[in-house]
Amino acid sequence: MGRGLGYAEQIKAIAAVECVSWKTPDGLEIQGWLLRPHGQGPYPLVMNVHGGPVWQWHPFWLGRRRYAPFALLVKHGYAVFFPNPRGSSGRGQDFARRVVGAMGGEDTYDYLSGLDHLVQKGIADPKRLGVTGVSYGGFMTSWLITQDARFAAAAPISPVTNQVTKHLISNIPHFVKLFLNDSYYNPGGRYFQYSPVMHAHKAKTPTLNICGALDRCTPPEEAVQFHNALLENNVTSVLAMYPEEGHGISKLPAAIDFAARMTDWFEHFMPSRP
Repeated sequence: MGRGLGYAEQIKAIAAVECVSWKTPDGLEIQGWLLRPHGQGPYPLVMNVHGGPVWQWHPFWLGRRRYAPFALLVKHGYAVFFPNPRGSSGRGQDFARRVVGAMGGEDTYDYLSGLDHLVQKGIADPKRLGVTGVSYGGFMTSWLITQDARFAAAAPISPVTNQVTKHLISNIPHFVKLFLNDSYYNPGGRYFQYSPVMHAHKAKTPTLNICGALDRCTPPEEAVQFHNALLENNVTSVLAMYPEEGHGISKLPAAIDFAARMTDWFEHFMPSRP
């Protein structure tokens, strides 16, 4: 990079890094992190759902390639929200187990109530809310837009959208059985109940489906299915499959295209300058 274009210069776009907390509808306290851009709110806001689900957002270096879109979004005037819902690590086994058997259950409302909190505080613009995430975050991004119509744009990355095919063609079939606590041959059971593709007819949100062609953990067929289901139901959808990427987009030059493509998607459907 040329002089003045390095990480230290780019990161000046972040006006504040804040720890936020809120109460869910069932009274559970949830914590997360917020990156604010310069200027006055309410800001257009993109929520980034972490993977796992047993993982957590904590302070990290935004210079890593897979995090480049979020530094870019802040530079374009977006706030970025990193929630740690039930099921996240760092708060003990009981907190982590709250997502077992119900991926997409009560944790759905942890995210939505977090957004409600930021809207009520005057931080987030309710008409310019976006959502993204990788792996479990990709699942939850796909899931949320079938459950709630508030999102102006979405970008699921390396998602799970059909729990049956995830079980049968991924390299971690035991994950689905363990976390859903059910079997795919149970008609109408949790494999079907918590598959975003089964609810795609309820979605309205323009969606950029991102996947790696070499991904064995959440195979690209997951993104393809959801993309086709959205199109079949007249929802704006684009599929971006990176031929040399696996689980997440992190290698060059794909990482550059990924950051620019995702930023452009949110800028198109929820402009930073309304």
